[in-house]
Amino acid sequence: MQKVKACKILGKSFEYFSQIRVSGFSHLKGESTVSEQLLKEILGELKTVKNEIQEVKTGQQKLETRMENKAFCKLDALFDGYSLSQIEKLQKHLDQRLDSIEIDTRYLVSRVAELEKMIK
Repeated sequence: MQKVKACKILGKSFEYFSQIRVSGFSHLKGESTVSEQLLKEILGELKTVKNEIQEVKTGQQKLETRMENKAFCKLDALFDGYSLSQIEKLQKHLDQRLDSIEIDTRYLVSRVAELEKMIK
């Protein structure tokens, strides 16, 4: 956020100095050449700063993209490995639980059949 504000401020300053350069310093006769030279130096430095900021932004975007790609690849790999092992464990657990329920159901069915025979 601060970078954006700084860029806006630099952009406004650049526009302001450009307008001053275009309008000139005709009202200052003896000082006009010194002021114009100073203004040219400031404008040159301002252009340099703007270029450097743009280079930093470009580098930052490249770095962010590279980091995101690497991080997502690693996270996907971890998630895939975790999911597969968890699914296998869950399947094994559910199979054991189903076997246990099946045994309990057989017992209950046989017990009900015995009780029905006793009642008749």
